[in-house]
This record gives sequence, structure tokens and C-alpha cells, in this order.
Amino acid sequence: MAYIWEWVRELHGRSGVTMSGLAPLSHQEIEAWQRLHEIELTPLEVEALIAVDSALISASAPEEAETEEASESPPPSRWPTRKAHG
Repeated sequence: MAYIWEWVRELHGRSGVTMSGLAPLSHQEIEAWQRLHEIELTPLEVEALIAVDSALISASAPEEAETEEASESPPPSRWPTRKAHG
């Protein structure tokens, strides 16, 4: 698994950034990396790279989710509520 970890360290974050953070590792990025390094990965190694990259992204998501939740929650209402006539 050590060699997979080294590959993940090289590839993590290379697929760009989305509005919600780092983009997941793409098959296109892995394929380009393989060509550049003249390495042929097995399907299992590709799955492992994607799984570890996904775990790293998920691990950073709770911090981002807390920040997003705080910014997305509506501000407290300053207007009095309207009472029904009856």
C-alpha cells in the first residue's frame, strides 16, 4: 500500500477545484499521469487511488460543511411575526 500512498500524494488535488472544494481524482488525470510516468496501473490500483483520494476529500469535508452550514443558515428574523386575525 505504500506505493499507492506515494501515487496518491502525487495525484491528490490535481483534478482541479470545484465550488465545494477539491475535485475528485478523475480517470483522465490518472491516465495522463500513467503516460507521463510510463506506468501501467491495474484496475485494482486505479480503484485504490480513487478510493484513497475520495477518503481524503471526505475527511476535509466536515470542516467545510460546518463552515457552509453556518453561512447558509438564515439570519434571525428582525421582523415581528404577523398574528392571524380572528
